[in-house]
Amino acid sequence: MEVYGDRIEVVSPGSLPRGIDLADLGHGSVRRNALIADLLHRIGFIEKAGTGIRRIREEAREAGCPEPEFALRGPFFVTIFRPNPEVTPEVTPEVTPEVTPDVARRVRFLSAILGDMTREQLQRALGFKDDDHFRNAYLRPALQSGLIEMTIPDKPRSSKQRYRITASGSAYITKFSWDSVCPAEAKPSKESTPEVTPHVRLLNAISGDMTREQLQRALGLKDDDHFRTAYLRPALDAGLIEMTIPDKPRSSKQRYRATVAARGHMGKRTSRHRGADSGRGMAGGHE
Repeated sequence: MEVYGDRIEVVSPGSLPRGIDLADLGHGSVRRNALIADLLHRIGFIEKAGTGIRRIREEAREAGCPEPEFALRGPFFVTIFRPNPEVTPEVTPEVTPEVTPDVARRVRFLSAILGDMTREQLQRALGFKDDDHFRNAYLRPALQSGLIEMTIPDKPRSSKQRYRITASGSAYITKFSWDSVCPAEAKPSKESTPEVTPHVRLLNAISGDMTREQLQRALGLKDDDHFRTAYLRPALDAGLIEMTIPDKPRSSKQRYRATVAARGHMGKRTSRHRGADSGRGMAGGHE
């Protein structure tokens, strides 16, 4: 269950049973597993009449709340409940994660990671010349915190060693946005560098319907498990991408595509960047 300021979302693994779509909800009942359904009916746990969706809607109406919304997000079924619009919620200050110098340092470091990178590439991306400072202030703390990992953990000093962001690192950088870490007055005024998270990288790489292998290759990632854990699954869970065949997650014909919400979000980002570029161009024309 996920609680937001304007709604509650109940996310359940598994799509709808075969032969049922969202428009059919509340108008019939299909037992996904007849044996389990019969057992639960005999012990009085369910009534076996298929009235669940109808009762949910009735109770929402009695409470003065909007009708619940139902949606499919990849392999997940989502029920969305919204509050009674006539009930004024108590206004409380918005709680934001505390941004300490250590947090800002970590976000800056994680934002520089693009795929698998050497220590030299990471250090150069951050603009550091002092090797010891980079290792002690950035690399080792991130490794010890589990935010990044080695591609060859059994040989830490290997000449082929690379570093990449972990699932925990991906979640960390999503939790602490660039806006909260870098105040407006501290941001570059002419050439702003957008935050590059795994979600953003994945969405930028998607073009139409793509296989897992095509997406992974577009991102330049070689490790299948790392791609699934740090990129694919988090994007599916967040509703940013969806499967073309949600009922068969392991189908050989499975493809992935950006959701309508994700395409709208990326479109707004593009418009803002174009607007900023246009503004800079106009300013330059008056000089």
